[in-house]
Parts: sequence; C-alpha cells; structure tokens
Amino acid sequence: MAAADARARAAARYRTFLDDLATLVNIDSGSLNAAGVNRIADFVQDRARRSGCRVERIPGAPHARSILGDRVVVRRSGRGTARILLLAHMDTVFSDGTAASRPYRAFDGRAYGPGVCDDKAGLLAGLTVLELLADADAETYGEVVLFCTPDEEIGSPTSRDDTARLAADADAVLSLECAREDGSLVSTRKGIVDVTVSVSGRAAHPGVDFERGANAVVAAAMLAADAHRLNGQLPGVRVNVGRLYGGERANVVPSSATVQLEVRVDPEPGLDAALAHVRAIADTVYVPGTVALMTVSGACPPLRSEPGQSALLAHARTVAHELGFQIQDVASGGAADANYAAAAGTPTLDGLGPIGGDDHSVDEWLDLESVVPRVAMLACLISRIAASTVGCVGAINHPTTEGPAT
Repeated sequence: MAAADARARAAARYRTFLDDLATLVNIDSGSLNAAGVNRIADFVQDRARRSGCRVERIPGAPHARSILGDRVVVRRSGRGTARILLLAHMDTVFSDGTAASRPYRAFDGRAYGPGVCDDKAGLLAGLTVLELLADADAETYGEVVLFCTPDEEIGSPTSRDDTARLAADADAVLSLECAREDGSLVSTRKGIVDVTVSVSGRAAHPGVDFERGANAVVAAAMLAADAHRLNGQLPGVRVNVGRLYGGERANVVPSSATVQLEVRVDPEPGLDAALAHVRAIADTVYVPGTVALMTVSGACPPLRSEPGQSALLAHARTVAHELGFQIQDVASGGAADANYAAAAGTPTLDGLGPIGGDDHSVDEWLDLESVVPRVAMLACLISRIAASTVGCVGAINHPTTEGPAT
C-alpha cells in the first residue's frame, strides 16, 4: 500500500477516531471490572462485524475470586498468505469512577483521560487499520487477527495462553501499545516475576523467654534488605520490595512474616539467572531457628530482540521514512502481551500505536497529531509484511535495495 494513500485514508477517518476514542475513554474498564471491560468488548465486536470481520468472543475466565472480562478475536481474511497478529488490550489500571471524575478531554494537541494511550488509542488503531486496508482493496495478507485482551494490566492471567497460541500460528506480531513519548517503537521488554517469601520462626514472650524465640520479622527484614541490594549488584535486574509484614502484637516475638518482591529482568541475564540470586538470599538463615519458603508466580518472559524482529523494524523504518518521519527503537522496563507472543518464537514488534505518555497516571496523554501518521504506518507495515513473507511462520525478508513493495 502506498504511503500517501494510507495517510489520506487515515486522515479521512481522524474525526471518527477521536469520537470513538472519547467513547472508550469514558468507560471505566479496570482489569477487575468485567462489566466495563465487556462494554469495550461490545464496541469492538460491533465495529468489527459492521466492517465485515469475523468475531469470536471468549467468555471471561476466573482469576483471584473474580470473573474477568471477555477476550475478543477479530479476524479478517485477505487474498495472500501472510498471517499477522495484532495485539491490543481493553483494560486499564484505573478504579471505578475515574472516567466520571476525569473524562476524556482534548486541548493543545493532546487528549487526556484514563487509558487514552494505554491502550484505547492502540485498540482503535487496530480496528481502523482493518477497515482502511479493506476499503483500499489492499488485503494482500492471508489473515490479520486482532486479539483484544481483558487483563494485560494484571499480567494477562486469562489471556496469555491465547496470545501464545495465536502468535504461534502467525508470521509476525505487531503489538499496539502506544509508541514512547519520543515516538520510538519498543524492541525489548523486561521479564517480570512475582516472588513471595514466607518466613516461619518461633513465638516467645519477649520479657520472659526472649532467647527462645526466633524472630521471623527480623529475618524477613534482613532478607528484604539483601534482595534490595541486588539492584546495585546485578546489571539488568531490578528488584522491588513491595510488601513486608508479619507479627501480631508488640509483646510477642513474631513467628511468621512475609516478603513480597517483584523482579524485573532484561533479556540477559534472564529470569532464571535472576531468580537463582533471589533464591540464594531466601535460603540464607538470617535468624537462627527461622525457615523461609520461596514461591514464584506470574512469570512473564522477556521480549527479546531477535533476527526476525529486526526485519520488522527495518520495514517499519522504511515506511516511516516514506511518511516523512524517522523512528528509533528502545528497551522498556514494563512488560506487555508482546512478551508472551515473542516467547512463542514469532517475530514481534511493540509500540505501534499512536504516541503517548505518562501511562498509569492522572496525566496520561495521547499526541493527537501522531494518530494519522501512526495509523498510516501500521497499514503500510502490514502490507510490507504481506509482501515479504515467504509462506512459513516467521519467514520475513528484510527490505531489498530495489525499493519497498507498495
């Protein structure tokens, strides 16, 4: 698809994009608000079906004593062979009532509101591109799948397996998290794992039998301090001591305590190496008579920069150049659904939504001037992938010196 045509078609949809963005931002859709997430799913389903796409809606699954929102799989078939997966999420980090207290607003070239760039603009970009490619008769791919998840902000507990399955069947994955504040795409992301260390000790009367006690809180505090010190000792590893609690009252030597850690790790050294250091700390006896038990949960693998991804990035840079701007790629400390897709072995590139910033805060914003060029870039990138994929999963050719296909 020619860049000029893509830009013109994206510009023609700009006003509708803004109206729909306001609608979505003004819906509370925190991860645990299944009703709100499903209102976003209703919008996606209706919009996709009206444009001629096939829609599969997977009922919400249980997590942490709640039933989460539905998962939505939008499919559009073309006349080619390439299979391309787009990822977006419908949930936000914001609590119920936020949309009413801070509704969508736009001024000075920016839009504001809960989830405006994370990830409601990216979600809309995916829907818009499916329509744009169909209207332009540019469906040179075999199939484009837009997978909309309900739980990305809490680690995708009910959707991660679906993401991996869909990614394994694709030639390329494009994640529609918004681009970084400087317009960069995201090529690598840290892996994340939650670690809980439960420390058991021995209760005692601090005035009568103090020496017979084994203070679990002291042991947990020392353990937490050593875990924190890993931040300066291991390159690429970030350990956050999120919670430390224990004991029941001041006049009892505490017999139990708990430390909750979040460990974020670059692709190198990787999760296993980082966890080995944390486990060594958990196995250390800081207070005689105490025992620590370490459990690991919610592991999200790192997003690595692989050869197939470099081909995607090269195509994106070519398209951006034709549209009149340059792009770079950066590493991100946050995780996303792209991590699970890349772990399936499929070339994955992230940050392909419009430009935004201050995610998860009251100041979250979207650069409105970026909407048209970024939607156009996504449409052209899909066309380039379709033209360069040779018919087997992950086989994406780099742009040739003969010039990009249109």
